[in-house]
Amino acid sequence: MFIAATETNIAYRTADHLRWQDMDFVVGIKVELSNNHTCLGADGRPHAFADICDDLQGKYPKDFKFVGWHPHCRCHATPILKTIDEMNADTRNIIQGGTPIKPTDSKNSVQQLPKVFSEWSKDNQQRIAKAKNIPYFIKDNFIQNKDGSLFPLIGYSCNTTKLKAFKKKARELLANKTFRDNITLSNRSIKEWLNQPHIERNIKDRALFNIENLLQNAEYKGSGIDKHSSKVIVHLYEILLGFHKSWIVVREFSWGRQLYSVSDNKTLLQKIKKSSNK
Repeated sequence: MFIAATETNIAYRTADHLRWQDMDFVVGIKVELSNNHTCLGADGRPHAFADICDDLQGKYPKDFKFVGWHPHCRCHATPILKTIDEMNADTRNIIQGGTPIKPTDSKNSVQQLPKVFSEWSKDNQQRIAKAKNIPYFIKDNFIQNKDGSLFPLIGYSCNTTKLKAFKKKARELLANKTFRDNITLSNRSIKEWLNQPHIERNIKDRALFNIENLLQNAEYKGSGIDKHSSKVIVHLYEILLGFHKSWIVVREFSWGRQLYSVSDNKTLLQKIKKSSNK
């Protein structure tokens, strides 16, 4: 029952997280304690207590994925919305053919981790370095360095300086690595992946650090002749990013296969079919 409840809660919270990424009027999340934050004492009665849930409650960036601080965690996340005036302005802009205010430009936008989280990660750096099992809130949002420090995978779509650090970390961990079907990643692969537009931009960028599992579980959709060169073959691997089907593009040269990019453009499949029928 304990495991079942934990996994069910993770599924619900993951669905919330993915749904909020598609909503321009959601500009952050607030992680709050359960109304029943108690523990049964020796007397058989519930008593209030303090744990990691108390330490880490607060406001987090929109792309921070929260599925619980620990097994059977009863904390919950609620969306932080744009102001009423901003949403009214969005409505007028859309009616007039314009675009909504960017979530990062909202007065309510949350773009930094709360101070309590930064302090907690520093205080627990050695424990993280030695830990055999890493909690989801770290695995889903950070790269764990060998010394136990945490490299964040959030907030890059709105910050050029952070994006440079993001690319640098990707090159450090992934450049020249080889994966399924002898597909290699080059510095250009990383640049193309991160520069490529996508309806799930944040999820797409973070997925690069999980490329081994993505490729391993991807469905191979076929190959065709590259439109830029008749000597190059293009392979497509279908994956799911958020709620949207996407395709990893691999180019095969005489010397081997190299990951080229990722796209949510469905016409790629049609081009592959047409090319293979020629």
